[in-house]
Amino acid sequence: MTTADRTFLTLLEAAPDAMIVVDGRGRMEMINAQAERMFGYAREEMVGQPVEMLVPSRFRPAHMRHREAYASAPGTRPMGVGLDLYGRRKDGSEFPVEISLSPLHTDTGTLTISAIRDITDRKNAERDRARLIEERAAHADASRVKDEFFATLSHELRTPLNAILGWTTLLSEGTLDEVRDADGWARGYARGQLPG
Repeated sequence: MTTADRTFLTLLEAAPDAMIVVDGRGRMEMINAQAERMFGYAREEMVGQPVEMLVPSRFRPAHMRHREAYASAPGTRPMGVGLDLYGRRKDGSEFPVEISLSPLHTDTGTLTISAIRDITDRKNAERDRARLIEERAAHADASRVKDEFFATLSHELRTPLNAILGWTTLLSEGTLDEVRDADGWARGYARGQLPG
């Protein structure tokens, strides 16, 4: 093993993300300790296996097509390029991931270096934030409806109460005479003429 090979393996092992090096046929050639921890497989279980073993089964056919397309025109693809990607652990559980890809041209062919990051915490935070925004919007909407209800209720109650208070004032001041009280006030009120 050359010094360059040892340096590359040391860097691969020291990376903070899961690192998997895949050959042109989609077989895993090198795996770091982070990848072992993330996916729950020992290195020996992954080396030589198709990388699709780390992809949920429903996504495998599409992943193979994407991998083949990438192999025909390899280039650097940074993390978070707008794809919703998922990994599959040995125990079958799935988790959201971000993956960056970098080609590594060698004498024997082009390898793909994959840096994989578990973004479960970020997705949960995004979901919690969206739920909080929805709850706040629902609360604001409920407050607006409540305010509109009380404004309408206040207006609807104020109109008849004003008439009742007006008549009560006239009655308490004795400004209505008995004749109009007895018969005429109702006809006058119906014509829009206030007694007094």
